[in-house]
Amino acid sequence: MTIGDSLGPDGKPPGPQGVGGWLGFLCLSLVVFAPLGVVRDVAGLLNRHDFAIEDIFGAAAEVAMAGFAIFVGVSLIKIRHYAVRLAKIFYFISLAFGFMAMLAVFAPDATPTDLAIGVWTIIVSTAWLLYLYRSERVRVTYGRAAAANISEVFR
Repeated sequence: MTIGDSLGPDGKPPGPQGVGGWLGFLCLSLVVFAPLGVVRDVAGLLNRHDFAIEDIFGAAAEVAMAGFAIFVGVSLIKIRHYAVRLAKIFYFISLAFGFMAMLAVFAPDATPTDLAIGVWTIIVSTAWLLYLYRSERVRVTYGRAAAANISEVFR
């Protein structure tokens, strides 16, 4: 593929590019909404006085995932060549947590909220993974950036 093949008839790259649209919403979700959800969950845990040790490990995992979400979101915003790969890893881990939450429904103290959280996590993670794999904006924005970063290393 040559440079001319990657440009449209007007000399511009085809399709949407840059961090905007759904990609911008993904970044906002990772940098703002995910950490706020974790703050809410941890605050709720601290207000309870009957939490178990597994609740502490669950909260620690949520805090770690929130930190990872912020890192991934910032990497996407800065158009780092590794950002999309990190985002896919994040959502595969999130998908695994969703399936683990679904298995926790069989625990004796499970609530319908546990099932809802698991289902919602699976739906959201799957939707974002499909977006990351299928989006033209992601392909154009990060494909070009990754190629530019690689060519800079080998100059």
